Amino acid sequence: MKAKRGLVDVSSITWGSLMGGNDKEFGRYYTNPEDEEKKTFVNGWQWGYDHAIAYLKEIMNKRGLQPRDMIFVKEGMNSKASRQAIHDQYKSGRDKHPQWYESFVPARDELLRVFRDLGATICWQDGGVEADDVLGYLAKNLDGEIYVISNDKDLAVVCSYGPDVHHLRYGILDDNPFGPFPHALIPYYIAVVGDSADKIPGAKGFGLKSMEKLLIQFGADGLELLGDLITTTKLGRLVEDVGALKDLQKILDDQSGVYKSYELGRLRIESVNTLRRPMSWEAGLCRPYAGVDEPE
Repeated sequence: MKAKRGLVDVSSITWGSLMGGNDKEFGRYYTNPEDEEKKTFVNGWQWGYDHAIAYLKEIMNKRGLQPRDMIFVKEGMNSKASRQAIHDQYKSGRDKHPQWYESFVPARDELLRVFRDLGATICWQDGGVEADDVLGYLAKNLDGEIYVISNDKDLAVVCSYGPDVHHLRYGILDDNPFGPFPHALIPYYIAVVGDSADKIPGAKGFGLKSMEKLLIQFGADGLELLGDLITTTKLGRLVEDVGALKDLQKILDDQSGVYKSYELGRLRIESVNTLRRPMSWEAGLCRPYAGVDEPE
């Protein structure tokens, strides 16, 4: 019987749980300091914590996972630094409403505390490596059946690591949210189309409609060949195919943008747990049951 592991993208699950729905008990309005007439409603941290617990509990029950089987991966210090050195707008603008962070931090910390006390493990890596990279590294190297629990679309690429590696996004198993092509090709898709959520530019003018034309004309094999040209920095060879699909000219005209976007969008598992920058671990500890205070 194969061992099972649940790898939790802490930031993704906490943010998704916090921002979904309307917290009538602990939520409140905040005045925008730049415009006092505008107010932002922010859910309380309890809302995010409760919904994260419920969501993870449902997944664990369905997949046969115990707290001791769970590894919670959180962001380390300066996690975006290396990618922002390539593109300074990468994941920018996420601090537009800092009041949300006032709810996010305690929700995240309480989630980690509770699961750590139940025997789950917490890990992270500081310095230029994001939680997605660590999740990819663990999914690639751990034995057994692996479930990567994250709402981030780009992490669906882990399904290409083998038949025992799965991606759970909003409870949906092993879906490719980018389209009908193999999961391994997701980084190449992002390289040319970009990702507005992460502020990855892609090739100028080459959007969803252009990608649809490419897949219709050449199929998944065409995207795979495009990926080979990206990884070998030989996009100039596309000049031979522009006659068959004019939109390829947009990739030719912005080759540097495509190469940059590929480096932003791919998982950098080779940078995880190195001699210079090892991963950090916090082992879980099952604490004894303290009982319940009975009302007098």
